Amino acid sequence: MEIRQATEDDIDGIRGVARESLEASYSQVLDQDAIDTAVSNWYDDETLQENLGDTEHFYLVADDDGKVVAFSESLLVDETEPAGEILWLHVLPNSRGEGVGTRLLEHTEDVLQDMGADYLAGLVIAENEVGNEFYRDHGYSLVGERDVEVTGVPYTEREYRKFWQDDAESEGLEIVATSGGETLYVDHHETLHANQGPFFAAYRDGEGENLYGWLCSNCDSFDNAMDSMGRLECNSCGNKRRPLRWDAAYL
Repeated sequence: MEIRQATEDDIDGIRGVARESLEASYSQVLDQDAIDTAVSNWYDDETLQENLGDTEHFYLVADDDGKVVAFSESLLVDETEPAGEILWLHVLPNSRGEGVGTRLLEHTEDVLQDMGADYLAGLVIAENEVGNEFYRDHGYSLVGERDVEVTGVPYTEREYRKFWQDDAESEGLEIVATSGGETLYVDHHETLHANQGPFFAAYRDGEGENLYGWLCSNCDSFDNAMDSMGRLECNSCGNKRRPLRWDAAYL
């Protein structure tokens, strides 16, 4: 088993692993149409080619004698505090329970640390009990929850973080004001990757529990809209976020 950086030759393998993993992990929660839509939106040739060419977007694959049996997808978000965001970690159903996910996670952590990430963040829907347990077992701590929608259905999403130093602490929320004078609290660690710069989560409260919306880092505007599939676009500058995940750990 070899863990290596993905190439365009792995596109079909990545797409196949994603589909089988999603079907195995969420067939009781999501219907087939929702899974088909996710795969076609996130793993079409054009999207994967673009992401593979992005220097801050990383794909690692587990190669078993020429066959892709697992992959991880992650981002380096270099803002207030450089963070490595694990978007997906997929393993083929018949390769689970063999330590493939653990090896892939360790290699992903090494890559992100070498790139300068101060900590790692993983997002997992609460219903994915195996994914939640996986992060806890590998030294990640639960730091918060928020409400999300997957094809119109509400879920609770949990965020786990792992710092390189035991005493590392995240910075507090930034207090900002909207053009209408409303006070908001921006979390520069909770981000959505976009083509002109990340979006940051903005809350109505200092505890980060009541989500207001998203601040565009490219133009400092809160004027944006998100559709039911997670596509987010800034109405001021056109900064676009293409949805990359529902959940990071399907193991």
